[in-house]
Amino acid sequence: MNFKNLIYAGVILIVILLGLWGYYFYNRGIQNIKPEIKANLPATQTPQSGNSIQNSGVINTYNTESDLLKYFAIPNPSEKEIKSFNTALDKFAKQTNNVNVSKCESSPLVVKIQTGQGVTFRNNDSADLKILIRKDSYSVSPGQTVNAKPNLPAGVYGYFCEGKGFEDRMALGFLAGILYIVE
Repeated sequence: MNFKNLIYAGVILIVILLGLWGYYFYNRGIQNIKPEIKANLPATQTPQSGNSIQNSGVINTYNTESDLLKYFAIPNPSEKEIKSFNTALDKFAKQTNNVNVSKCESSPLVVKIQTGQGVTFRNNDSADLKILIRKDSYSVSPGQTVNAKPNLPAGVYGYFCEGKGFEDRMALGFLAGILYIVE
């Protein structure tokens, strides 16, 4: 009888471990479909993610700054999409160190800086905000500024914003802006 209870306990333990293993891979998959920059890639390459904003997954041209944000959700961009993105990135990128953030959206949307250079984020909202650039986070009070100096190599990075009242934007994984770092 003791041996039988030991078998039941072993089966229960295996079921629990399988559940934890499944939960881990499910969450890992969820993280992979958020439109985030996953690597430090030069602007001539493309970050990969796994969520397509458009049904076709194809964007032939980028006519506005906000179109550039859609690129980060294309799972496997074609060579044409990569070239189009890089052309638009150079067209819309603003060489500045000052970024205004309002309603968790940046202005300018695409900021071009040199490696090792910092960016000053100004919070134009009435709530505290947190700017998230990869693993770094910067808190900024309403009407205040914060100097962010991400230690990142040349590449294209999306950044996010967290703040009270913008939970729906955060839950959907909307980027606040793009940081284009050049050497």
